[in-house]
Amino acid sequence: IPKATFARLFAPYSAGKYRELPPELIWVSTAKKVRIQAEEDIVTCLDGECFRSRDVVMTLSDKRLNFFGPKGCSPNATAR
Repeated sequence: IPKATFARLFAPYSAGKYRELPPELIWVSTAKKVRIQAEEDIVTCLDGECFRSRDVVMTLSDKRLNFFGPKGCSPNATAR
């Protein structure tokens, strides 16, 4: 999409309103495993580590993480 369109859609996307974006520009799906293949290298960054590949596979882990905050802190205060 053009840069101007991307810039216009970035704020609602970041605010968690991606389901309200035009369906011809965004596709929402739920999956445990996603594979992206491209003719040229894709730069993928995860937790500060970046790598290039033409074939990227992401799998949702079955394990869970526990997060702790200070007393009185709501873990959902900034969740969207």
